[in-house]
Amino acid sequence: MAFKTAGALALRAAAEKAQPVVLEPVMQVQVDVPDECVGDVVGDLNVRRAASKAWTPLAPGKTRVNATVPMSTMMRYALDLRSITKGRGRFHQHVAQYEEIPHPEQQALMAEYAKKRSAEAEH
Repeated sequence: MAFKTAGALALRAAAEKAQPVVLEPVMQVQVDVPDECVGDVVGDLNVRRAASKAWTPLAPGKTRVNATVPMSTMMRYALDLRSITKGRGRFHQHVAQYEEIPHPEQQALMAEYAKKRSAEAEH
């Protein structure tokens, strides 16, 4: 039991010194939209904390928007894109990398976790 306790204390001390951060998956997104919807689509992606990389003309009247977007903000994107483009937009996404979550969101996640953990400890 003493070794188990010592190991737990050592791990906790090492984790505090390492200053861990919370990472989130970031998606590489390609959105094909009619030209008249590009501004609305880019605006919507910016609200989702996207980093627009390039706009590429595909065909007359069509543009591809390439961006990286945190996965947590993409949950309802298919419905939102359909609404913005009146059903004429398409998108494809895949995990590109992992990045650090912004500090205010990390604090909120940590507070939620601490609250959940204390509620479990009471039961």
